Amino acid sequence: MRKKFAGLLLTENEVWFAKEGGSVVGASAAVESVGEIHRRITATRLILTGPFALAFRKATDHRELYLTVEGCGFAFVV
Repeated sequence: MRKKFAGLLLTENEVWFAKEGGSVVGASAAVESVGEIHRRITATRLILTGPFALAFRKATDHRELYLTVEGCGFAFVV
């Protein structure tokens, strides 16, 4: 069984988007808002750049939803 939706390809054993993807074994998927993704990226940026990360804050529309898929050796956002 192969299912394709908005560029996302899902088979019994694999999930792909563009050229990223791999096995569904051990993979996780979540629906997140832009705000949740932005906060996660900001936290990572804060760890990497320290207090300078706060100087680079951006205004973001938090109403959009995205599917994030993470697996062994791949991750993508649709």
